[in-house]
Amino acid sequence: MATQWLVSKNGHPVPVLNGISLCSMVDPIKEAQKWFDSYKDILNDFDHIFVLGIGGGYHIDLLLESLPEALITVVEREASLVRGLEKKIIDWGDRVAVLSNPSINHIKSYESFHCVVEQSSYCVLVHPISFSNNPEFYKDIEDFLLGRSTEGLSYISAIKGQTNPYYQDFQKKYNLTGKESIKDIVHLIQKKNVDLSDEDLLWLSLGELIH
Repeated sequence: MATQWLVSKNGHPVPVLNGISLCSMVDPIKEAQKWFDSYKDILNDFDHIFVLGIGGGYHIDLLLESLPEALITVVEREASLVRGLEKKIIDWGDRVAVLSNPSINHIKSYESFHCVVEQSSYCVLVHPISFSNNPEFYKDIEDFLLGRSTEGLSYISAIKGQTNPYYQDFQKKYNLTGKESIKDIVHLIQKKNVDLSDEDLLWLSLGELIH
């Protein structure tokens, strides 16, 4: 889908997809500030920020300006929009990575994401207009990144576990290969059924969350 570009009342470029403007036609800077303010109380708690939806990029500008140490990954469904913002993306520099229309498998193979999950704390922020334009795409990505889906929970748990000595003991206890899903692990624990450790009970609780 091609992106059309219009100009807001205060002179800023505004992307339009399928007749819907992806940021304010009046003042996109003020709109971005309102978006940032809705999240600002939590942002200092995280090393990395995932943003679902690039919009006009004004909210990303504000994150970079307000959080000089933050690293940001933007996920955007519309490739034509990413192309239209190429100059801005270049200006953002190394602190911002933009993933254009990625699949879950693409994200899983994205080496920087593996490092973020393994070594950092991160949050997931939503650009509302982008999300409402492609709700199924962004919901799947959000659920994966936050471990709300079976695939996301299994992937994140496996990476976190690789650096956790307590998990490594648990892995040996059940002869795990590291490729098992949460449900596979739960099944192994349920077969044991006696003398359950705190770690066993935790995995059983995780299993309840993904039914």
